[in-house]
Amino acid sequence: AYLKTNELDKALEHAKIEYARRPDNIDVNETLAWVYYKRGDYKEAQKYMQVARRTNSQNPVLLCRAGLIMSKVGQAAEGRALIEKAVKTAPYLNPEVTAEGETLLATR
Repeated sequence: AYLKTNELDKALEHAKIEYARRPDNIDVNETLAWVYYKRGDYKEAQKYMQVARRTNSQNPVLLCRAGLIMSKVGQAAEGRALIEKAVKTAPYLNPEVTAEGETLLATR
């Protein structure tokens, strides 16, 4: 909820609390990764996204977010491939999720 209102400090605080309770949970790690991404801390985001992706989930939201994070940490080709896969898997995915990824795809 705090991510939608751009309250990134509160989002981080709540994500860390949940992470302390369930550090191995994939959804918690994805959320924490996305909060760090939104805060511009891409290296930290990558750390949590690696845990979130350990099951090789094909969830298009996860793939798109992972792709965006990878593109910010210098892994543009792999990031682009993940975003393309997300968009191909779910072409009608919420544009709120894919807008940044599609912009990235269009510029390269």
